[in-house]
Amino acid sequence: MTESDSPISSHLDLPESPSQIIGRRKNRLGNIIKQNDLPQPRQFIASCSSEDVIAPGTPYLEETLSMRSRPVALHILLEVYTAALEVVQKFNPKFRLLDACGAANIDVVRFILDSHDGSENRLPLGTVDLHQRDDSGDTPILAATGSLMYLDKDADEVEDDGFCWYEWIRKRIARSHQLINFLLDWGCSATDVIPPLPNDLSPWGSQVQGNVLGLGVPRANSPLIQRLIDSGADIYLKNQHFHHGSVPLQSRIAKGHTHDVTTLHLTSLLYNSDAVKLLLDHQNYKKNANTELAASCDSDGRLPLHWAASGPGDLNCRLLDKQLRITQTLRLLLDYDPTGINLVDNTRSTPLHYPAISHAMCDCSQYAELAIRTLLEYRADPRIPDGLGCTILHLLGYHSHQGDPVNTMLLDLILSYGGNINHTETTGKLHCTFLLGICDRSQRPSS
Repeated sequence: MTESDSPISSHLDLPESPSQIIGRRKNRLGNIIKQNDLPQPRQFIASCSSEDVIAPGTPYLEETLSMRSRPVALHILLEVYTAALEVVQKFNPKFRLLDACGAANIDVVRFILDSHDGSENRLPLGTVDLHQRDDSGDTPILAATGSLMYLDKDADEVEDDGFCWYEWIRKRIARSHQLINFLLDWGCSATDVIPPLPNDLSPWGSQVQGNVLGLGVPRANSPLIQRLIDSGADIYLKNQHFHHGSVPLQSRIAKGHTHDVTTLHLTSLLYNSDAVKLLLDHQNYKKNANTELAASCDSDGRLPLHWAASGPGDLNCRLLDKQLRITQTLRLLLDYDPTGINLVDNTRSTPLHYPAISHAMCDCSQYAELAIRTLLEYRADPRIPDGLGCTILHLLGYHSHQGDPVNTMLLDLILSYGGNINHTETTGKLHCTFLLGICDRSQRPSS
């Protein structure tokens, strides 16, 4: 077969679709923007027609507001818009301040705020209203605090580009803090909320979908959290919360969201121990008549302790300083209120069941083991079965088949606290049927 007859060659010769062209240009422009080199993006954009640059669906607006962009990219687009006002009027594109806030791109946010009222401004910014909402209910400060809560998609892109996600996350969190403080200085409200879902007739239908403090608290530092509280943010405000699919909490319920979620639930999930301490201390200081945060259950009957014991599952990979924060978070919650150690939720699960579920996720076994050991230290009962009759030993056995084997020292510890090797779950299976699968392979007898 000649090269021209090759099916691969034939496939490569096919004309690109519009979406493929946009994708290729977006990748190319993204790589150029990351280099922050003025001549390159100008040369690249100059090679395209004004309509290709300005038309909806092209990558230029999105990339210039993204996490990697610099104000220089907006300056270059300004030149295109100035030279092609008739194309601007035809397509009426919009630079969204919220997009730059959601990417924690403080340099571009500053550029937009400094430029939109300038006499030389030709960018289609219109009136920049720091309190204006988009269709989803976001305001600039909600988007900025959301950049702390929802950074994993961007982290995936960074990792795909060959960068160290660990350092990127540290810098991203620092930029998010800087941006949120900047927006507060500009008069944004710490009490902004994402409104309830329309036409929600459930008992919790009036609860907001998110708020500034709730979005920021899982990764925010203590000074920022204190500033938000001092600015009016309500630590007792209850929210709807949509779980990430990999969170162990989500694996036990059919629906994808939970109600009656407090700031303490959210900060416990990502082990922000400094924030947990601040919230508990603030509650003591205020002597508020509201229900104790640590004893407040979500709509699935889960305490913040259940959320901390679960952790974020696969997202554990993207948490910083995990080992120390896991134990600190659990100890803070249990020292404050130890009565929830064996409380069952609506699925009959205790806090101890959840780290067993997360054991196989994203090489999380060492973090799950930390949580299990800490809970046992506070007298968690390993004999309690969940709604399916499974104890922690059943769950470790089942989930270990999907990941790391369980260290036999952990099994010995569970047994020393009363774990019952002879307990059967609802299908009649004994723990011993799982043991070969869960013991550390290095400690098994050879066959």
